[in-house]
Amino acid sequence: MRPGARVTVHYRIEPGRFRHVGTVLAQSDVRAWAGTICFPTSQPDPAAVAAHVERLRGEGLMQHTPVLWDFGQIYWEPTAKLIEEVR
Repeated sequence: MRPGARVTVHYRIEPGRFRHVGTVLAQSDVRAWAGTICFPTSQPDPAAVAAHVERLRGEGLMQHTPVLWDFGQIYWEPTAKLIEEVR
């Protein structure tokens, strides 16, 4: 899923009710890593984040994608569960 795509996630759809919509971030977007165990600061170094992501990709561990939800939170969602919004 490309960064900037508007998405929802399969398990966030509630029939007949509001569904959550968000924007896909790049896996190396520092906002997705800020305040995590790997990068506990609010402003991680972009080069360090990029190197970390590449290492994880090389190990086959990047199966989630960060989504900036319209309600203001970033969550890592299973990439296979993302559904692109059709406008």
